[in-house]
Amino acid sequence: DDDFAFVRALLRASLRHAGALRIDHVLGFLRQWWVPEGRPAAEGAYVRFPSRALLRVAAQESRRAGALLIGEDLGTVPPQVAPTIARFGVLSSRVLLFERERDGRFKPASRWSDRALATANTHDLPTLRAWLAADDIALRERLGLLPDPQARAAAEDERARDREALARR
Repeated sequence: DDDFAFVRALLRASLRHAGALRIDHVLGFLRQWWVPEGRPAAEGAYVRFPSRALLRVAAQESRRAGALLIGEDLGTVPPQVAPTIARFGVLSSRVLLFERERDGRFKPASRWSDRALATANTHDLPTLRAWLAADDIALRERLGLLPDPQARAAAEDERARDREALARR
């Protein structure tokens, strides 16, 4: 009896023709925030999942397929997520725009994790070309997300500093 038959079948289908699979929000293998239907988010609660069993199944299926697994562990995630997924051979995610020193400088490649997939951006971010051109700032202004010209100017100034820091790196 396989309590994880659905997860196993999903992974097998996903890995059938892939050399790698990125698991979006891998934190969901550990816990999820559930909110009862029709209730406010403040009435939700964390629901824990059998993370070790889920990750064991994922690791077995990735080995069977000869494929890598990458867990998207970006943003607000508990510190135990990266070491937990690493124990099962799942790589972390690292994004160029977020890999910074405390002072804002971009980290040199030698300081990036060797247990991570490194990318310029993600599906949640502007393309690198759009970021360099500050197209995302113009879009935020068009959407009314920058309240005044001073906010746009501040965002553009910050982006100029970031572009210079990236060029120096």
